[in-house]
Amino acid sequence: MAQYQLEVLPPIRRSGAPGVIAIAARNSGEAIVDAQSGIRHDFSQSHEEVLFQGVFSEAKRNPPEWAHDRGAVWNAVLAAEDGHDEFVAQEIVATLPEVLTDLQCTYVVKDIVRENLSRSSNRVADVILRRSPENDTSPHRSVHISDTAAGT
Repeated sequence: MAQYQLEVLPPIRRSGAPGVIAIAARNSGEAIVDAQSGIRHDFSQSHEEVLFQGVFSEAKRNPPEWAHDRGAVWNAVLAAEDGHDEFVAQEIVATLPEVLTDLQCTYVVKDIVRENLSRSSNRVADVILRRSPENDTSPHRSVHISDTAAGT
């Protein structure tokens, strides 16, 4: 039987810990610098294999080229929000059924994000599909979707 799990995490706030930049770096396994604080969040030594990643926005709105750069997007979100404790993002985490291939998982994730988060909205979705390390006791594929607050 195909099993999956979906969890919508509490909103990510500007003043919360960890911040949205740290979460984006951790989820993607990258190093991203927080432009406001100068702190470099480096998760480039992560042992999880990234199967797919992308930053989705509505193409009809002609987003600038930098809107496809994870670090630039999250730094722009933080710069746009001027309140001390503003809601800046929402994170959704799901494990995907093992009966699907990596390619099928990629297609499912892309379709869900395009149809439900980025299309016909002013939202940006940062998506990472990854596989847990081979030595994990319960290997699985998970998708992490960080969605910007409406109007950002």
